[in-house]
Amino acid sequence: GPAASPESQIAAFGALALGWYLLLQFILAYWCGLLTGKHTPDFKSLVLNLKCWAVMLGVVTGSSSMSFFSLVQDYEKSNWIILYSMPLITFLVPSVVYAIGDRIRHLLATLDDHIDPFEEAFDRFSDETEDVVIGLAVSHVITQTLRFYLTGTLPAPTGANRPGTEVEFRRSEE
Repeated sequence: GPAASPESQIAAFGALALGWYLLLQFILAYWCGLLTGKHTPDFKSLVLNLKCWAVMLGVVTGSSSMSFFSLVQDYEKSNWIILYSMPLITFLVPSVVYAIGDRIRHLLATLDDHIDPFEEAFDRFSDETEDVVIGLAVSHVITQTLRFYLTGTLPAPTGANRPGTEVEFRRSEE
């Protein structure tokens, strides 16, 4: 909750981001029949289900990642090196986690010495969703960093102006 220490908030949002990512993997594997061994004969229906679940869980995973990395940036706002390198950190950390996930998916898919269309679909939709999650998180942290650079005040991790921060909009004279 709001009364929690910054460290425990960071840990909670990190666990949430990882948890949503793992749930994404589980749900996509389930729809591809990789957990049950039952494959749908209607591949078009499978693709529609994968798109639906990937978008929905991708948005939630992205939101959790945005919150996590924004909280870390906010926690370290007195360290300018971390504050300004946070967009790069936000790109690299999930990229490493997702590369490990991709490697695990590949190893599991090749246990039977071939990759079937269901395993390909699982990998494709996982990869695409991971890219979207990284894009959401990185773009949010870049925006936070630019706002700090321009105003001298780091916005709240949600992107809202901090209390007492005034932003003036000046209309250019025509």
